[in-house]
Amino acid sequence: MPAGYQPPTTHMSFDLDTLKDKLPGEMLDKLRAHVDDLSTRAETAEEKSRKAAKESIDGRKTLKATLDKAMAKLGVETAEELDALPDGKGAGEATKQLDAQIKKLTRERDEALQASEKATGELKTTRRESALSQALEGQRFKNPADVRVLLQSRVVEEGDELLFKTDEGKLVALKDGAAWFAKTRPDYVEPQGAAGGGSGFKGTGSGAGGSGAKTKTRAEWDSMDHSARASFAKEGGQVVETH
Repeated sequence: MPAGYQPPTTHMSFDLDTLKDKLPGEMLDKLRAHVDDLSTRAETAEEKSRKAAKESIDGRKTLKATLDKAMAKLGVETAEELDALPDGKGAGEATKQLDAQIKKLTRERDEALQASEKATGELKTTRRESALSQALEGQRFKNPADVRVLLQSRVVEEGDELLFKTDEGKLVALKDGAAWFAKTRPDYVEPQGAAGGGSGFKGTGSGAGGSGAKTKTRAEWDSMDHSARASFAKEGGQVVETH
């Protein structure tokens, strides 16, 4: 029951007819009408009081349910825990700072990954060139740098090992690949009389050089990209040194 609420007072009924002989009829009628009006007003006031009391009780129940739900969402159980929470403005600022830190860390991570991928690519390229240079040792190529570029497209990475892919699709050691190229492309090799010895390749293959081979000058060769150089060599092209 709400504070301040007073239950309706029970009044004893009074029979106005006992005043019939003591009061004029008109006055008795007015008195009866006034009493009826007071009774109606009292009943109306009593009904409003009951309704207000019920609304107050229902309102407190609704407010309590709302507060309990809010505290449950915030993860607190007592008023002290609720007071310990940061205010909404502080929480919003903290969220903005956290978002900024996340974005910065994400950007730094992406930059580090790009740098790592670039370094890995450069390392692989250096490793290929070094392996090819070692494979060409012992062969009397006129321009080893040109041959190294031509053989790049045939190098296949198998795990940690670099192999050479022949025309038949067979994978062989890079040194055997260099010997195969020297055997099949004698136009890239110094004449045997100049250094003695052959290519060392034991397989078979038809040479693509000869009098009918395509030719390009050193300047034209230097202006070609790797793909064009590989195609040119595959078609039997020769680089002619001009002086």
